[in-house]
Amino acid sequence: MNRFVLDTSFLLNLIRNTPASQTAASQLGINEAGSLIILSIVSVAEIRVLAQRNNWGNTKLQKMEQIIAAAMVIDISLNDEELLSSYVEIDANSQSLGRKMGKNDLWIAATAVVTDATLISGDRDFEHLNGRYLNLVII
Repeated sequence: MNRFVLDTSFLLNLIRNTPASQTAASQLGINEAGSLIILSIVSVAEIRVLAQRNNWGNTKLQKMEQIIAAAMVIDISLNDEELLSSYVEIDANSQSLGRKMGKNDLWIAATAVVTDATLISGDRDFEHLNGRYLNLVII
């Protein structure tokens, strides 16, 4: 089974139906049977903030909710020691390399690590983690 964690930037591109996101989705097989889309709860919150702040219309809102409903959403929980440990390790390692990551990006990266999923992003915020902690595809 192919597993994919979608960063908020890639999620936004999917909702906007950009050519790059559609090409990537097709090439990676994101929408194929047997593929699992995973979202961190922080990506769900971030995308809903964008929707509200930018007054998205019904078409975009429906597309957003359709993607969220089809995904496995991973919550942040004090009981999830593996997720918390991954967050701590990624943050400490990133800081030792002189890379300060946003807190939401740390949760998204930790989600990719614990679910053993490929992280798909529309930006380079996770580039220093590629191959060390996770598999990364930048669109």
